Amino acid sequence: MTDIEYHFPKDFLWGTATAAHQVEGDNFNNDWWQWEQAGGGHICNDFTSGKACDWWGGRAEEDIARMADLHTNTHRLSLEWSRIEPQPGQWSEPALARYRQILTAMQRAGIKPMITLHHFTNPVWMNERGGWLNHDSVAWFAAFVEKVVREFGDLCDLCVR
Repeated sequence: MTDIEYHFPKDFLWGTATAAHQVEGDNFNNDWWQWEQAGGGHICNDFTSGKACDWWGGRAEEDIARMADLHTNTHRLSLEWSRIEPQPGQWSEPALARYRQILTAMQRAGIKPMITLHHFTNPVWMNERGGWLNHDSVAWFAAFVEKVVREFGDLCDLCVR
């Protein structure tokens, strides 16, 4: 029997992944926040996400440094629709600026961002209008996608098809 040596391609992506609601904290405007706040046994011991890992409060950069220390070269993250568009057609400039900081920090660390546009949270305003069952939901989501692509297309060149 011979030993077989395997090598990953030079352009192989070694990465990590997060979901906005799980790491950012204080995601007040999405349906998961509402659901977990309702209590009643939804989550063991009625825990809530609260500050989570506090990426929104400035700790994302610490995790990005850890990613670099681990020699990863990509990170898949979601951008929270309810932060970017907290009310229909109202774009949050502070949220867009914070995401730009996070994505820029990744690029500086040599980590390619891979953006997930929907990671199972919806804006509360969307759910109040019937969620994905509302015929206008496709147009709402398309407007969000167009905004994100315009805002961050310069910082993300990975595309999953």
